[in-house]
Amino acid sequence: MVIDVGRGIHDNWQNDESFRVIVADAVVDAAFGAGGIGASIAGGKGGAAVGALGGPAAPVTIPAGSIAFNTGAYALYNYITDTMPIGGQTVREHVQSAARSIVGVD
Repeated sequence: MVIDVGRGIHDNWQNDESFRVIVADAVVDAAFGAGGIGASIAGGKGGAAVGALGGPAAPVTIPAGSIAFNTGAYALYNYITDTMPIGGQTVREHVQSAARSIVGVD
């Protein structure tokens, strides 16, 4: 998350964007980064619960389920927010446009 926010700030700085654009984009990047972390945690907990159904094999199935669901949840979140186009833009791009509009840019 910190890397994404920092990269966005750097890119905006290099493109001579205004302070308002830099702040708006940083807030959006931080929010989406936190959402990705939340998706991973929720996926990992769900996977651990499914893995616990493994009975005697639980010492193996709990971590395996947690890793699989964690990775899957994060990949799905990333796809929905940063890849899947809705009206020609990703969800992140829509939110970024709205944030820029709120701070009086665009």
